[in-house]
Amino acid sequence: MTTMGRRSPVRGFTLIELIVVIVLLGIASAAIIRLNSGLNANASHIQDLQSNTQLLQACAERVVASRRLSGFNETAGFYDAMCEQLPTMTSAGNNFTVTTTTTSTESCPAGAVCQLVEMALNTAKGSLGPISLQWVKY
Repeated sequence: MTTMGRRSPVRGFTLIELIVVIVLLGIASAAIIRLNSGLNANASHIQDLQSNTQLLQACAERVVASRRLSGFNETAGFYDAMCEQLPTMTSAGNNFTVTTTTTSTESCPAGAVCQLVEMALNTAKGSLGPISLQWVKY
């Protein structure tokens, strides 16, 4: 007897297997798209943080330059106004808080007068800082 009438079983994927693979690929692609959109939002936040950090640094540099040129006895309001004059402040809608306090004698060298100047940048999304500078006048 010969086996001519028998066919070997056809190998391939069933319809259910194809549907499962398509659904899994759809879920994976949706996850990848969602991750990419989150990266773009984080990039925007990081860019805002970098520009605000540069603004705070520019304010600190203006305060240091002013102290070098005009002396030790400037008021805190003077520093606020000086930092608010930075060119990009009006478009960004940010404002600075600069506080000046006399420090205790323990942290100040003997025979000197010390002041602590703290600068912070307040934005719509929160605040950045403070940057602290200690001035010593002999």
